Amino acid sequence: MSNHLGRRPVAIPVGALLSGTLVEFEPAPRILIYSVVAAVLVVLAVGLFLSPVAGIAQGAANAGGMRAGLAGVSAGDRAGLLATIYLISYSGAAVPGLVAGRMAASVAPDHIALGYGVLILIASIVAVSTLNRRQLS
Repeated sequence: MSNHLGRRPVAIPVGALLSGTLVEFEPAPRILIYSVVAAVLVVLAVGLFLSPVAGIAQGAANAGGMRAGLAGVSAGDRAGLLATIYLISYSGAAVPGLVAGRMAASVAPDHIALGYGVLILIASIVAVSTLNRRQLS
């Protein structure tokens, strides 16, 4: 990259971290750069505020789900049920991640993302159809 005639390389923080490249700008669009930096700061401030709110909501949903799932289970069976729930949950997250990691060398990331989307769609259809069958019987 040349650094002549007033051109200067400007590393955009997020873009530089993601791509490792420098982007050349003429000095004229500084207002654009300042606007983008201000927008990033606003988004970070809002995100830092909303993150604890999301964490509290997630904790409440988890506690409510556990309370509802364990309501009719005897004390002796709770450990086995929780172990099964965690085994299925972690396997459901780990197995697709391991498969995607192995495929990353030969498959484009957008195709892997599409595969994740199809997997989520299939899992959602199975879950909804199972719930519908249970409610009908």
